[in-house]
Amino acid sequence: MPVQANSARQIYEQLDKLVVLLELEQEALKNRQFDTINTCAKDKEIALIGLEKLEQQRLQFIQTHSGSNEKQPPFEADERAEALLNRCRELNTINGGIVEISRQFNQRMLESILDSNISENKLYDETGNKPRNSHRQVVAKI
Repeated sequence: MPVQANSARQIYEQLDKLVVLLELEQEALKNRQFDTINTCAKDKEIALIGLEKLEQQRLQFIQTHSGSNEKQPPFEADERAEALLNRCRELNTINGGIVEISRQFNQRMLESILDSNISENKLYDETGNKPRNSHRQVVAKI
């Protein structure tokens, strides 16, 4: 099999794998499956490194064979590769949105918990008066 055809097959395989990982990651993000999210992150990194190596091989092939009369041009992104890349971008954007929404939710929950603890620990309000339930707080702390 020519280098270019083999390279194209490998690129399609890596992009297919990346799409599957991004889809799996999306489900894990929606369901808060943290172990799966971590596994997907590691597997995505491996897939991206693989794609980067294939791209380096492609560029090296172009440099080595530039000016020669090779019958078969080096791999160029075709409709299939473009569709896979677009799907990866789309999934990555959606997953990033899910992560951001989760982060904002977690931040609001943290702020709510911290505000609740601060207000519960007050023996006096801003005007120097005891809140109605301050007696219960003091008793609860004993």
